[in-house]
Amino acid sequence: MESPSAPAYRGLVPRQGLLLAASLLTLWSLPSTAQLTIESVPPNAAEGKDVLLRVHNLPGDLVGYAWYKGETVDSDLRIVSYVIDTQKTTYGPAYSDREKIYPNGSLLFQNVTLKDTGYYTLHATEKNFQSKQVTGQLRVYPTLFTFWSLPTTAQLTVESVPPNAAEGKDVLLRVHNLPGNLFGYAWYKGEIVDSSRKIISYVIDTQTTTPGPAHSVRETIYPNGSLLFQKVTLKDSGYYTLLATGKDLQNKQVTGQLRVYPSLLTLWSLPTTAQLTIESVPPSAAEGKDVLLRAHNLPGDLGGYAWYKGETVDSNHKIVSYVIDTQKITYGPAYSDREKIYPNGSLLFQNVTRKDTGYYILLAIDKNFLSKSVTGQLRVYLELPKPNITSNNSNPEAHKDPVVLTCEPRTQNTTYLWLINSQSLLVSSRLQLSKDNRTLTLLPVTRNDTGPYECETRNPVSAGRSDPFTLNVLYGPDAPTISPSNSHYLRGTNLNLSCHAASNPPAQYSWFFNGRPHHPTQELFIRNVTSNDSGSYTCLAHNSVTGLNRTTVKTITISEPVGKPSIRASNVTVTEHKDAVVLTCLTNDTGISIQWLFKNQSLLLTDRMKLSQDNSTLTIDPVRREDAGDYHCEVFNLVSSGISEPLRLDVQSSLLTLWSLPTTAQLTIESVPPNAAEGKDVLLRVHNLPGNLIGCIWYKGEIVDTSHRIISYVIDTQTTTLGPAHSGRETIYPNGSLLSQGVTLQDTGYYTLLATRNDLQHAQVTGQLRVYPSLLTLWSLPTTAQLTIESVPPNAAEGKDVLLRVHNLPGNLGSYSWYTGGKVDNSHQIVSYVIDTQTTTPGPASSGRETIYPNGSLLFQNVTLKDTGYYTLLVTDKDYQSMQVTGQIRVYPELPKPSITSNNSNPEEYKDPVMLMCEPRTHDTTYLWLINSQSLPGSARLQLSKDNRTLTLLPVTRKDTGPYECEIQNPMSAGRSDPFTLNVVYGPDTPTISPSDSHYLRGTNLKLSCQAASNPPAQYFWLINGSSQHPAQELFIPSITSNYSGSYTCLAYNSVAGLHKTIIKTITVYEPVGKPSIRASNVTVTEHNDAVVLTCLTNDTGISIRWLFKNQSLLLTDRMKLSQDNSTLTIDPVRREDAGGYQCEVFNLVSSGISEPLRLDVQSSLLTLWSLPTTAQLTIESVPPNAAEGKDVLLRVHNLPGNLIGCIWYKGEIVDTSHRIISYVIDTQTTTLGPAHSGRETIYPNGSLLFQGVTLQDTGYYTLLATRNDLQHAQVTGQLRVYPELPKPSITSNNSNPEEYKDPVMLTCEPRTHDTTYLWLINSQSLPASARLQLSKDNRTLTLLPVTRKDTGPYACETQNPVSAGRSDPFTLNVVYGPDAPTISPSDSHYLRGTNLSLSCQAASNPPAQYSWLINGSSQHPTQELFIPNITSNYSGSYTCLAYNTVSGLHKTIIKTITVYEPVGKPSIRASNVTVTEHKDAVVLTCLTNDTGISIRWLFKNQSLLLTDRMKLSQGNSTLTIDPVRREDAGGFQCEVFNLVSSAISEPLRLDVQSKQKDTGYSVGTIVGSVIGVLVVVALGTSLGYFLYLRRTRRASDPHGLREHPPPAATPGECLFSLEPLGLPHSVHPCPCPSGSDPSLGFKGDSHHHSARGTLDHQSTLTFRLCHVSPPLPHWTLKWPEGLTLGDDLPPLALGS
Repeated sequence: MESPSAPAYRGLVPRQGLLLAASLLTLWSLPSTAQLTIESVPPNAAEGKDVLLRVHNLPGDLVGYAWYKGETVDSDLRIVSYVIDTQKTTYGPAYSDREKIYPNGSLLFQNVTLKDTGYYTLHATEKNFQSKQVTGQLRVYPTLFTFWSLPTTAQLTVESVPPNAAEGKDVLLRVHNLPGNLFGYAWYKGEIVDSSRKIISYVIDTQTTTPGPAHSVRETIYPNGSLLFQKVTLKDSGYYTLLATGKDLQNKQVTGQLRVYPSLLTLWSLPTTAQLTIESVPPSAAEGKDVLLRAHNLPGDLGGYAWYKGETVDSNHKIVSYVIDTQKITYGPAYSDREKIYPNGSLLFQNVTRKDTGYYILLAIDKNFLSKSVTGQLRVYLELPKPNITSNNSNPEAHKDPVVLTCEPRTQNTTYLWLINSQSLLVSSRLQLSKDNRTLTLLPVTRNDTGPYECETRNPVSAGRSDPFTLNVLYGPDAPTISPSNSHYLRGTNLNLSCHAASNPPAQYSWFFNGRPHHPTQELFIRNVTSNDSGSYTCLAHNSVTGLNRTTVKTITISEPVGKPSIRASNVTVTEHKDAVVLTCLTNDTGISIQWLFKNQSLLLTDRMKLSQDNSTLTIDPVRREDAGDYHCEVFNLVSSGISEPLRLDVQSSLLTLWSLPTTAQLTIESVPPNAAEGKDVLLRVHNLPGNLIGCIWYKGEIVDTSHRIISYVIDTQTTTLGPAHSGRETIYPNGSLLSQGVTLQDTGYYTLLATRNDLQHAQVTGQLRVYPSLLTLWSLPTTAQLTIESVPPNAAEGKDVLLRVHNLPGNLGSYSWYTGGKVDNSHQIVSYVIDTQTTTPGPASSGRETIYPNGSLLFQNVTLKDTGYYTLLVTDKDYQSMQVTGQIRVYPELPKPSITSNNSNPEEYKDPVMLMCEPRTHDTTYLWLINSQSLPGSARLQLSKDNRTLTLLPVTRKDTGPYECEIQNPMSAGRSDPFTLNVVYGPDTPTISPSDSHYLRGTNLKLSCQAASNPPAQYFWLINGSSQHPAQELFIPSITSNYSGSYTCLAYNSVAGLHKTIIKTITVYEPVGKPSIRASNVTVTEHNDAVVLTCLTNDTGISIRWLFKNQSLLLTDRMKLSQDNSTLTIDPVRREDAGGYQCEVFNLVSSGISEPLRLDVQSSLLTLWSLPTTAQLTIESVPPNAAEGKDVLLRVHNLPGNLIGCIWYKGEIVDTSHRIISYVIDTQTTTLGPAHSGRETIYPNGSLLFQGVTLQDTGYYTLLATRNDLQHAQVTGQLRVYPELPKPSITSNNSNPEEYKDPVMLTCEPRTHDTTYLWLINSQSLPASARLQLSKDNRTLTLLPVTRKDTGPYACETQNPVSAGRSDPFTLNVVYGPDAPTISPSDSHYLRGTNLSLSCQAASNPPAQYSWLINGSSQHPTQELFIPNITSNYSGSYTCLAYNTVSGLHKTIIKTITVYEPVGKPSIRASNVTVTEHKDAVVLTCLTNDTGISIRWLFKNQSLLLTDRMKLSQGNSTLTIDPVRREDAGGFQCEVFNLVSSAISEPLRLDVQSKQKDTGYSVGTIVGSVIGVLVVVALGTSLGYFLYLRRTRRASDPHGLREHPPPAATPGECLFSLEPLGLPHSVHPCPCPSGSDPSLGFKGDSHHHSARGTLDHQSTLTFRLCHVSPPLPHWTLKWPEGLTLGDDLPPLALGS
């Protein structure tokens, strides 16, 4: 207790005049109407802190009170109750062991958690059994000073305006970022959507508002979703949830908070033992407001009190004093006329100013003249003005200038916040804030940093936001673009080009044409362009502020309009399978492209068609029936086109089947002949057999199978071995070829040759042998031998001899003749031979190199390319019957060495296409390309022409340099070109500057090198701070100074591409730092007593500082502090170990300097008056070092000095008589106990001190003072550490059923013990590193933010201290999760009618999900598995499975579409004809079915039909057309119809294909047949269905037509022969022809051309006139009268259906 106060107080306040206070808890009287309230102190609490729910205005005459968790009185939620009379406390079910109730009803929460957040209800019961009830709120946050946050994203958020509201005020819950397309929204009280808690809802379309059960009449909803609360009350505090529903019925939900606080002067009572305190109400005040310094817990029996300004009692600073008995108030020197003192000691400040900020002392004096003082603080803050933003640079340049934005004005105690685009700042290394957040720096600025920016200022009493501030960022110009993208224009059109480049300020534009400047403009317009306007157009964009230029170049080509081309044909009437045709497109235009059209469609090239390099010539070799029709050629350039008149190609039938030679030099097999008749010999000839072989093996089939081996041949031993598949008719030759003699139809198929080299590598190839019942000869040979011609060899080189060998000549021959070409023509006769006379006669086509042999074979000597072609042999027997057969000679040149040419010698990367051509062009040549000696890789950029001769790169890249090679091959020779390398122009790429250093020391040399990938090599230019330097790749500056700091730009330029790229490097030149020095506050100090301040002195700026101790980096201890810039080092207090040499080092990025050492001398404390011998220091050892409670500990003394009087032990680190434990006098062996002796300490003669049964309170320092007989002292301190025996720990959780991704979980290791290390294990492993796992500072609490399903555990916690350890039992979390999106199995979606449907639904969920099904929206019985027997098409549709978690309340759905199909019926086939003639007729097969939604496929001979080029399918595959049919098409056809679950197949329809026959005589029947054929063709082509009457004109008196009559006069529009519909009455003769038609058709005989009508002889010409009539009839036959001979009158010819 303090001594009594000054005498003046005794005179003013006599002791006998003092009155006792009625109650300690009552400071001053509240009005009798004061309402029972609860105040949370503090209002917002951080996790781990204590919170008091303070009760105000408790009614009198109470029995007791109880606290409940929540807003209602529920016994299950009771926390604690208190009975006043008995002072009995009873805990309820909701008690957590952290709550403490006080006699005044207040409830203390210790170490609060997030789960403690919520409402709490106090129920107070009076003695008359009346009760009162009030609810308060406790708010816990992860961090202490989080009041409210701005939204950081554009997501849906709720903002409370204002964030904290006083009772009776209005509050708006403002909604931000409402989604579009909404139906409406509703507000709910609380954090969940519960209809019983709905406040209000709003429908947007109808603007309808509907109040809910929780509506209090004070809430108003706005169309933007915001909710207004009028005159809020404390009960309005809490969370509110907004549910926004879209028109698609999707929901979005967000929760906001409303905080309401009571008025300023609400007082409350603490327990009687509470300490005297001062509370500022409000804690922070705005200038001009009133503030109350409220005194709490004033002691009783007071005489009066006085207030002082400051932290000390000083009469000069007295404000006011108050004497309780007399109620006298006296003002002091510091009174400002705005202070008012209350009887309860509280002091009211009216209209406070900022000068009132500070500390104030209340001095309370009791009637015994003893005083107590307490200090409080008053904080006054400025009402902040509206802030504004200033910038250091109004026009910053992008990527160059830093920008510093400052929030003005600077005010004290202000928080600064920055917004950009109304959002919080994004995390970026370019955005830097000053320590007070007032300055925002952008390093450097970019064009995206324009803003707008806003700054907010806040202090505890006000806030403000600046107007938006927008930066004008200078940038660009970027590389400009020229539009439109067209580069090709037609002569005479207008050219309009527009240039645009991103730039601020907008760029200025200039144009250059072929290097010549144009008038400056953004748009360039040239009217009526000509070829003179072709060239390069350069647009230059210039930024007048940044001084930068960028260019782009566009090449414009002006083309002439193309003319109309024409077609020249080598022949317009050709024979299929025999002749070739060459079509040439003739045009006078240049620089054009050509394409071919066939039947008005783009021509689809086949393997029989070849185009010349420029597409001007189309070669079809051989032609086929399908090639007949109209051909056009179109010539075009990029701006115009022209198309030729059609040229019609007529293709006639042929009976010759040709075969092809292999075209490459790879290992191949050739069948000689390609198609063989039964009984003939066939050679499977091997080409390009590799060298260095061991031998060859032939197999039947396409695979190597020993059971199918035919024959093998070993080369060295020439040994032949027969295999299982040998038929006795196969012979192998040393060159690998295989001869099959007397082939049969069973020999048809594939044959495989396996060639093995002596390195055991294999080459394998498969060939095909085709055997047919007959070959397509013009007349029938005996079935055992057919007349054929074989070319020996099949392919010949120029200058070699070739024999056309004749096989199977018939007997009884008279002669034979050879002709060039495919037919017998005397002008093309080469030679004839008469067998009987052996006479040889050369013909007109003989070249003198042909020799005929008696067996009919023909030898060609020294063949030339012109000998290539077909040759016909005509054999005549002695009965003058003849037959003919055609063979072929193929002559190939010896190929020259090829070379490669290119269309562009210097192509530009990503711009130019490159065409490489393999020269020369030769016929019948295969072209192959190689790159880097490898085959071409697959790439969309590499395109080959159809003949492979041209390789195009679209576009070229730098990796396409090559080298390239081309190979050419024909059957006789091959060659490879020299390597060809492309010179690709590319770059420059963005350059790099080396070295990477950006900081240099003044006086050093600066050497920078610039490098950019480029071809040709780039030219380099340097700019320093925008100033051009001498062009060079390397920049060298000797002995640089600070003037050379700045931006260094390297520009790399490609002189060929015309492109440039730049890079900028910032160089900073630093001055060398000087040598610093150290200034010390003292260099000789006393340990444990003094402090020392060391200051590093330097004249340098922009430097960093570090401290050294004993030539090593200083390791800071908790007694050392550095100033913000490290320049000052403070050590407080110093210890013996701090003595030594200190240095400071100053440095920048390029140099450093170090001070001379400063030596600090640390002396011993005052109690150390003499020194121990240096060899043995007095020490204390604790035995054991760490002790458990209840054990004994010895503080053992080592090296006790001699000649001692005695020893004294003290508790603590200093010698203090009040802390003396025990002393010992050596001579008398007397022990004396001191004030700090506990009865458990024993001192030994050697000075050691024994503690028995230590407790935790014994932990601490102990000091031994040893005194010698010369009265010198030695002092040493030791430490005793006592730890508890730890109990077995256990784990508690704040949530027994946490929900995944929603709830945080806090696991606490219980109990809390001091000096304990806590460790956590999960699954018996250490905790993994994870941002979701957070440990409290003492590791005792593990928080999972938020919990996931993988966090179930088990968890264990370990507790350890130096004397014990323990591990908890495993703890497992029950994490509620799901349901995840369900899956439906099986995966099938298609089912057959009548089958059973069984679906199973599965979703991951805890607890397991409940399942419901909906079929087409109709609910089914709840089940996980859905079963429907015998389904029908009615069950097709959507099947929805809904999985529901009953705990989380969540559900997920999945939809599966099921389709039920009917089984398909059996189809049938309808044929246009089932008996057809090969090479002539077509057939149409139609698959008939009644089913829909099906697919169709065709089968032939029970296999899937392999389509040929003669077969076409309709769009739905229902119709198969074969045109023309061939012998191999004969057989059974079927069609199969199917859907996804069933199929059906038709009965087979057999197609019979007959051979085409032709007589060899030249009788009347032949001529008549020819005429009939013409008539049939004409009739079919004109679709006429009529009788044809061919008759002489007769008189009416000649009913029988026996006399000749002259023809009628030839009048226009008449016909000489009439046509009448079949089955209808005859028309009048003659009949008129349609006007404008030309109905004449003609047929001529062999010898003479005399015109005649009505009779037929072999010297006459027969002329018909036909008229077109309709309707046409479908099918026709021609009936010729029997017995008609030459000279007879012609009766009517009937053409009938």
